[in-house]
Amino acid sequence: MKPIILSLALLLSSSHVLAAEEESSTVVTESEENSVRIEWIEPKSFTDVRDRISSTEKYRRYVFNTIQKHFEKLTAELPAGYQLKMQVTDLDLAGDTRAGMSLFNDPNMYDVRVIRRIDIPRMQFSYELIDQAGEVLMSENVKLKDMGFLEGPRSIRNDRPLYYEKKMLTDWFNSTFKDVKAA
Repeated sequence: MKPIILSLALLLSSSHVLAAEEESSTVVTESEENSVRIEWIEPKSFTDVRDRISSTEKYRRYVFNTIQKHFEKLTAELPAGYQLKMQVTDLDLAGDTRAGMSLFNDPNMYDVRVIRRIDIPRMQFSYELIDQAGEVLMSENVKLKDMGFLEGPRSIRNDRPLYYEKKMLTDWFNSTFKDVKAA
């Protein structure tokens, strides 16, 4: 099976980042409606959130904001007033970054993320689900990984940024909060 290759020449935005890495060992992303707050603890020590084409800090902000926005969509399914607080201690993206590869004989060299079965997405975090009265309903330390991320039916959209990480997080969210969403 040939590896999937994704270009990392991405538009990098930092609209949700509240604290910069230079100032702190923790980066915080938070939704405007206060439904999701994620603390990225010691992001410089994460297993894999780097890009050689742009600054590593800008790429981290892009990744963190993308995951933040994804959780904002997921938490919209929770009852009104609920809040998800997370502390992420490690992130390992699917695939591996390769420097200076050229796609389709493009004269410009770009970093690409090569997706292989052995480079699985992983995330380590703790969370609290808080109801509208401020009570902690659920909390847990989670070591999440998707060893079969390339198995099963594949979506046409699997070339989208952080597709495998979003799918892994969606599966975790839906199985963890299925009773809360149904209430």
